[in-house]
Amino acid sequence: MRPSRCGVLLLLSVVALLSAGCSTGVPAADYDAAVAALDIAEERADAAEAGADELQTRIDALTDERDAALGEVGALEKQLTEMSCGESAQDAWDATWARHERVRLDVPERGALLELAPWMIFPEAPTWLADTTLCSVHLSEDPDGQDSVCIVESPGDDMVITVQESEGLIAMDCRGGSLDYAMTVTTGKNGRIIQQMFTAGEDYAQLEWVGPEGMERFVAIYNGIEYTSYWPANEGEHEPVYKSFVDWLYEVGADGGLIRSEDRPMMMIGLGELRGLPYAGLTLSDAEALKRVAADLVFGVPQGSLL
Repeated sequence: MRPSRCGVLLLLSVVALLSAGCSTGVPAADYDAAVAALDIAEERADAAEAGADELQTRIDALTDERDAALGEVGALEKQLTEMSCGESAQDAWDATWARHERVRLDVPERGALLELAPWMIFPEAPTWLADTTLCSVHLSEDPDGQDSVCIVESPGDDMVITVQESEGLIAMDCRGGSLDYAMTVTTGKNGRIIQQMFTAGEDYAQLEWVGPEGMERFVAIYNGIEYTSYWPANEGEHEPVYKSFVDWLYEVGADGGLIRSEDRPMMMIGLGELRGLPYAGLTLSDAEALKRVAADLVFGVPQGSLL
């Protein structure tokens, strides 16, 4: 970058003064002052050039950031064009119900469970389904994973539900209700559930199964309070575990599920929209069906709608 106009004029003035000094005998003090002024001018010119280089570097960095931002905007615009809006909330609700019922087919002694924990009964469909708008989009084309978002716009409130799926991990995040909710499910070989974690506002719960299949120990933690039990694998062992676990939920104040009743319908609609109907050929062992039930007991939303 060239020096500024003022700098050039200063340099010309200094050169003229030096030339005059050589022909007329300028005093040494004036000569030294002129040389010092020339040195200062050269330093300023060097600083200006360094500043220009730094400015160019910043411009290049900003240009790169702009290009990256434009790329993200383009991707978002593409996703928006692919977003599906106006889907039937009734169909989404029915899909959640179908997944819920399919999982319950494999739950042993189901009647005893529902009697102990009435919040496990699938609720009646809300009357405002026809007045609810759904918008959903898949954000990932990765064959090994799936990210998707659903916006539920009901007459009373709106909710944004995000589901992220990768090998061995499924996560759900819900925003917009009376609380923020998150659920994470970790699976191992053959889809075996290993751990489930839940948050509802400031409340936290974790379910974990430790040990080999068929000999697992069940550990539940709710806001720091722990429950431990043998996980039933044989016929006739389930009802005592139901009672023990439900009694503990009442004791720690987690009965009814962590999801507030006013938020549950929107979450069920969103999950039905994102996950769809149960896939053909779904079969579960008693132990794996019960793990979904345990999640329902604590969280209060059909686990089968997520998995």
